[in-house]
Amino acid sequence: MSAPAGAAQTLLARGLSVLILLVLASIIWPPISDVAGLVGLLLLIPALVIAGTRTRIVAILITAIGLACAVAAAMLGVLPSLGHTEKLNQDLIAMLAGGAFVGLTLRRGNGTAEIAPESRLAGRPAVFRTGLVVHLLGSVLNMVTLGLVGDRLSAQTRLDVRDAGLLARSYSIAALWSPFWTVTALIVVLVPGVNLWRLFGIGAIFAVVFLALSTWQNAAARGPAVRDFRGYSLAPRQLIVPVALVIVVLGSHFLLPETPVPRLVLLASVGVTLVILWVRFGPRRAGRMMGEVANRGLAESVNEVALFLAAGVMTVGASLLLSAIDFQLALPPFGPLMAWLLLLTIVVLSALGVHPIIGISLTVSLLQPFSGDPTLLAAAITWAWAISAPTGPLSGNTIFLSQRYGLSTRAIVRQNLPFGLIGLALAAGGLAAVAAAG
Repeated sequence: MSAPAGAAQTLLARGLSVLILLVLASIIWPPISDVAGLVGLLLLIPALVIAGTRTRIVAILITAIGLACAVAAAMLGVLPSLGHTEKLNQDLIAMLAGGAFVGLTLRRGNGTAEIAPESRLAGRPAVFRTGLVVHLLGSVLNMVTLGLVGDRLSAQTRLDVRDAGLLARSYSIAALWSPFWTVTALIVVLVPGVNLWRLFGIGAIFAVVFLALSTWQNAAARGPAVRDFRGYSLAPRQLIVPVALVIVVLGSHFLLPETPVPRLVLLASVGVTLVILWVRFGPRRAGRMMGEVANRGLAESVNEVALFLAAGVMTVGASLLLSAIDFQLALPPFGPLMAWLLLLTIVVLSALGVHPIIGISLTVSLLQPFSGDPTLLAAAITWAWAISAPTGPLSGNTIFLSQRYGLSTRAIVRQNLPFGLIGLALAAGGLAAVAAAG
């Protein structure tokens, strides 16, 4: 890494540390969220310096579109205000970056990852268990899970596209119900008034069906070779962190019902990690481990950070311009069919190389002012994210798996196409259920 890139990485990591502190402070004093938004906007510069080439090009293009929209709106007399910083995705980015701290709880004293016990299962049962483990851990630990399980599988034998597909699918389905995902933070920003209990309750039911069908298809695609699959087994100790995080988030939501869920997730991620490290390694070692992540490790999510920041700029710019020209699409009432068509649009855009967050931000902006059921719109977004993540060439987990294990991005996406078709079919029922429950 060149000296300028190294400096940008350090600057981004430390800037994200400041952003995390500001978002945590906004739990106590909400107006400081505006300052966090401005800090996030400044972090776009170092993020663009060290982001991957494809991500950098997309982020620059999207930022340029957002700025052009803002300039056009200003020429029409509509200027941005401090209140617009709420749409710059600062909560989402802080929550995403905060996940790097959670990964520390999976480390041993020498800095290496904890080793899972040897698998006693083989064949189809091992495929189903691995899918379930990835799903449950991924619902809380996010992309840390892909590296944790993927490294274990690659130690047994070279990770192939079917293994990558199993990881990507099982992980992404958690978007339907997990409050620990960045899509939840995105929903809170873009779709006010969502009933998260209805959204996640129905989402969890359909996630079980989706996970079972997609895992079954993955096992069937392996043919006779499935008999040699050993998979990943879960140590009971690895459940401590997910359970603790869920308890803290639910408890803090009960005590602070007006605080956005992404901030509570961030609080849980940092707080639970600090307590566990303190108990296991002592205050000095815990502080050193947290400091290492704060100074360098937070920048590992640079591609997602760059895209989320760029999407925030585009969302603000588009909202200003649409307000200036008083634009509103003449659409029929937003029911299950419209919701399904919306998620289909986002999935198709993702398959063409548009990151899901860009497709979601753009389509939701065009729907403003939205007068339909916000929970139904949120459900369309979660389904779109769950389906797009494994089938989009620019999604975070596709890029991560292809780069970490030397796999073809195209091959991963092609292997997950049946998953996408299954998801689109199930989504019709899932969206109808959300609408009926409203």
